[in-house]
Amino acid sequence: MKIFDRYIFKNLSVACVFIALTLAAVILLTQSLRFLELVIEAGASSSAFWVLTMLALPRFLEVILPLSLMAATLFVYNRMTGDSEMVVARAAGYSPSALARPALLLSLIVTLILLGITSWVAPKSLSQMHEMRHMIKAQFSTLLFREGVFNKIGDGLTLYVRNRADNGTLQGLMIHDSRAHDEPPSTVMAKRGALVAIDEGYQI
Repeated sequence: MKIFDRYIFKNLSVACVFIALTLAAVILLTQSLRFLELVIEAGASSSAFWVLTMLALPRFLEVILPLSLMAATLFVYNRMTGDSEMVVARAAGYSPSALARPALLLSLIVTLILLGITSWVAPKSLSQMHEMRHMIKAQFSTLLFREGVFNKIGDGLTLYVRNRADNGTLQGLMIHDSRAHDEPPSTVMAKRGALVAIDEGYQI
């Protein structure tokens, strides 16, 4: 690669990385508020918040990187035109295709990075993020059920748990449901139970 090509490629790379980091910071700042509320309610550690935020980043990079590359290309070439660097390069014998070569090389690199993100990194991180969110929600929901007392859950639903095993299993359950006003109250008793995740939330 010629010196002038390296000069353009370096400017494009720096501008692309700077714009990508700026956009990523703005997007993560807005999206992380959801994770912050979840972590605070569940009483999880601050590391869980940062892990969730980082796991959400690859999904946004699929949009951020192409926009950053386009903005960086427009900025760098416009600045070089304003500084008459393009005029000097054309006078030195550079053709339009030669001037576009660094941008095309950077776009090829970004394309390969996006290929890896969309085909492997983003699906895996998204799966881990959903799994971690379910785990934190389950931890929060389980903490609501105190042992040895009658836990009032909403209007007309009471749950009693004798104790909770180390693996999360609830033992000695009694559930009293009087939510249906047109039907008599019902009481369910069980030796063991578990809190499982469903599409609508969680269920005993």
